[in-house]
Amino acid sequence: MIKNIVFDFGNVIGKFDPDYICGFYCDKENLETFKDIIFDKWADLDAGYIKYDDFKNEKIDRLPDNLKEAGENFFKDWYTHMPLLEETKELVRYFKAKGMRLFLLSNAPQFFADHIDHFKEGVESLEDMVFSGPLKMAKPDKEIYLYAMKKFNTKPEECLFLDDKAENVTAARLIGMNALVYKGEAQPVKEWYAVFG
Repeated sequence: MIKNIVFDFGNVIGKFDPDYICGFYCDKENLETFKDIIFDKWADLDAGYIKYDDFKNEKIDRLPDNLKEAGENFFKDWYTHMPLLEETKELVRYFKAKGMRLFLLSNAPQFFADHIDHFKEGVESLEDMVFSGPLKMAKPDKEIYLYAMKKFNTKPEECLFLDDKAENVTAARLIGMNALVYKGEAQPVKEWYAVFG
């Protein structure tokens, strides 16, 4: 019986699109160069393997002179360009009305966790959150799922986990969670819940 819904953040609660985000900081002509440098080894930042300021400085050093100011601006507020997904807002309301406990398990750096209140409308119904960066572990490592289950005081088999990446969904299933690859549409999740919840 499903009692808990665990959401990822990027492309589940909020849109995480490097092209879209970078478009706020540089013109189309420089977009690919800017994006390729900024997002190179971003997973290491998410996992907390490198400090935010060190990551930022390394990227700005690598950027051509005409993009260094854009890089500085990016690292101040990139998270503000992650619009909330309307279908997920609907899912949050739907599951909250059914008395579910709602949680977040996200690969994200400490900097993002520090600014999560920017997304108040998207996360205010969530009871607790786990971010990878502060823990120095990340999905799909099973340890972060086990950590989340303990922190949330939940059993894996009583959880439905929604993530946009298939490898993270597979890892969740391996520890006993119910899990779906989320494509930004509420209806397939509701249909799954109607049958298996």
